[in-house]
Amino acid sequence: MRGNEYKRSAYEGEASLATSLYQLTTRVEDTNKLIMTLIRKIELLEKKIEELEAGKARGMKAELEEPILSPVDEQIMSLVKSRGEVSAADVKAELHYKGTNAASARLNKLCSIGLLKKAYVGKKVYFFLARWPSPTNRGGLREGLKELNRS
Repeated sequence: MRGNEYKRSAYEGEASLATSLYQLTTRVEDTNKLIMTLIRKIELLEKKIEELEAGKARGMKAELEEPILSPVDEQIMSLVKSRGEVSAADVKAELHYKGTNAASARLNKLCSIGLLKKAYVGKKVYFFLARWPSPTNRGGLREGLKELNRS
């Protein structure tokens, strides 16, 4: 009888081991499925992020190429284009503002969106186009700097 008990316990041990291996295999398969699902979701998110970044870049380029400006800002831009550079006092005189604060605010706004750049000459600030179409437009600012250096 002892032999039969031994065989029975060995058989039960093998059955228990087989059951454990089956459960382990099932859990590994479930984990692999879960990992594959997560990988697919991450890939989809990466693709969406790339599309959003590409769209944002296209949108930024469109904004830089054709910004929508108010009529007053359009006037200021045409003034800058015609003169080469302007100061807040020039804009104040042209647009008939009471003080230079409003003119300075508008010029700084155009500067912050990248349409204008500014140069400090002593206490005065000159604004000019961020991208000059030709080097000859810079003459006005250079002449002003030369005059200040002479005096």
